[in-house]
Amino acid sequence: MSDRMCRLPLLTVLLCLCVPAWSQSSPAPPASGQDSADVANAEKLALRFPGNPEMSGDYRIGADGTISIPLLGRMPVGGMSSAQLEDALSKRLEQMTGRPNSVTVEIAAYKPVFVTGLVTRSGAIPWYPGMTVLQAVALSGGLFRATGPTIGGPAAGDAEMARYRRAVEDRKQALASLARLQAERENATDIQVPQALVAIAGQREAQDLVAAQKNLLLTRQRSLSNQVATLNRGMELAAQELEGLREQGKRVAEQLQMRREARQKFEELQQRGVVIAQRAFEEDMKVSELEEKTANVAVSTARVQATIAAMQRDSVALTEERKASIEAEIDRLQKETAQLADEAAAARQAYNTIAGASLEAERGDKTEIVYSVVRHGDAGETTETAGQSTPLRPGDVLVVSQNFKEGE
Repeated sequence: MSDRMCRLPLLTVLLCLCVPAWSQSSPAPPASGQDSADVANAEKLALRFPGNPEMSGDYRIGADGTISIPLLGRMPVGGMSSAQLEDALSKRLEQMTGRPNSVTVEIAAYKPVFVTGLVTRSGAIPWYPGMTVLQAVALSGGLFRATGPTIGGPAAGDAEMARYRRAVEDRKQALASLARLQAERENATDIQVPQALVAIAGQREAQDLVAAQKNLLLTRQRSLSNQVATLNRGMELAAQELEGLREQGKRVAEQLQMRREARQKFEELQQRGVVIAQRAFEEDMKVSELEEKTANVAVSTARVQATIAAMQRDSVALTEERKASIEAEIDRLQKETAQLADEAAAARQAYNTIAGASLEAERGDKTEIVYSVVRHGDAGETTETAGQSTPLRPGDVLVVSQNFKEGE
């Protein structure tokens, strides 16, 4: 390894890990419910230019489907996947600079989902991979009190029915999320359907709710695996660099020893008048240069050793923090499901007292909640009837309404 190489920062080596191998592999398949043109679903992109850090940052996609980048100008991104955009940016940057470049593209923010109708809080909510209709409703505060005809009692009874429904629906989602976290804690790829969820939702709906959580489970597991793999690969490269620095240090030390011995001989010859002072001075300069190289190699070696130690700590901390986060979330959801069960029981009792009827007998045959998804695509705007487990896409508009049905 040359002296120049020993001064290269380790970050330059590690950044190579992030360069996608476009010529060797195709982009990863998109998450369920997403188009392959995942950039079209984004509201903001995070671009990283390892060779041009001043260009790195978050870029908002304009209404015309373009982003404006310093030096590169305005570029269209519609219809592209992340990998395709990385390739296009790399090629364009190479044309501008005349040298190969790498670019990484990540989605910093997706287009939000808009929820309106019979929910507690209408408005935009952040979209995430695997989001379903039920999850969007839960993030909007759950179902709101029906505004249609009175359901077997005065307005107060109607409000208690709405409270009961919200508690039941929120508890279904909490139980499904809890099952997913328990599977993640065990590092399992399948989620067991909780019997408590089957009891309040039925077998089919319970399976649908759990299936909707599986995509999030696999995404989180892949994310953790990729982060650990990146750290491990970084440690491998750092170890290789460290070995190279040690070998270089040995060679420089041997050269320095030889130069010192040579300098001593020149000093003896100078004292006897055999060589001139200029020649002895030149030997002194060569010794000084080698001593400087020795110091540089020592500094680089210490830096790489510190980096390896930091990566080892990060790898352990990453896994431990994820475990702690899962345990905390499980504990929170267990308490939440218990509270929601109490909330549903209290609302049911209040309704029965106010309306003088059984909530269970009234809720199934008088009303139904209807979910509709308004979606903009290449073919224009479409509206589709959805179920609670229907996956949503960025930019969708979810309309929650109620149909009133006469009792039998």
